[in-house]
Amino acid sequence: VTESMHLVDIVNQSDSVENPDGEDKLGQAMLKFSLERDWGTIDLFWLPYFRERTFVGEDGRLSASPLPVSNDEASYASGAQEWHSDFAVRYSHYVGELEFALSHFSGTSREASFRPNATFSELVPHYHLIDQTGIELQYIYDSWLLKFEGITNSGFGDALGRKGRYSAAVFGFEYTQVGIFESSADLGWVLEYMFDDRKEHATHAFERDIFAGWRYAFNDEDSSEILTGVIFDPRTEELMFSFEANKRLASDLKLNIEARVFHGAESDDQLKTYGLRDEDYLELELVKYF
Repeated sequence: VTESMHLVDIVNQSDSVENPDGEDKLGQAMLKFSLERDWGTIDLFWLPYFRERTFVGEDGRLSASPLPVSNDEASYASGAQEWHSDFAVRYSHYVGELEFALSHFSGTSREASFRPNATFSELVPHYHLIDQTGIELQYIYDSWLLKFEGITNSGFGDALGRKGRYSAAVFGFEYTQVGIFESSADLGWVLEYMFDDRKEHATHAFERDIFAGWRYAFNDEDSSEILTGVIFDPRTEELMFSFEANKRLASDLKLNIEARVFHGAESDDQLKTYGLRDEDYLELELVKYF
């Protein structure tokens, strides 16, 4: 339900070559059973096959690692490797204006830790067996949307390879000004806080960060929308800017624009974005539907 991170999203593998934001996914083979009743909805998943995450090459973007990540080799905690059966269950319901969901996943982590190969020329992904429990909350109050995602995860450990349990959360709000400037457009104000109790051992960059964003929806027949934001680390004062816009050019043609800018990491002591200091980019995408 949150905008800056999607902690609970774990069933489908991320395609980090297509986009580094984790929102582009690889398909997942599964059997799913859903039961809808007045007291809520239960979804059961059996995931019989695991797909490895894709990683950019040495000349790809974003390339923050000192060594390229291998897309041909991977190790697994399970002897069944990619054929380990994973399971997930999710219960969702609402009470008045409050929507909530509880979920649990047991199986191969979609996220990998990394180890150098024998020649120290590549990093080899290692996929752990984990149990992850998640909660999603969303409350609507007039023009306010209060959001929360939280997880507790055991089996993955931290970046140093030690096994243990960790917790992470994202929470904040979105406030929408309807019909701004006496037009048909809406302006949304988003503010979120990201937390991971692994701190500097977290496998992502957002362990104590603030996200502020603005969503401008034109509400026109072309579904035009702009989303821009910044992630700020109060401790290191690093900044990560993002910009996304999309518009339909015709009934079967769509234009997407994305940009990422990284600022503030002046030494390798700030490992969060120092490796990304030369990775700013602008992407134009033209999509044709058949």
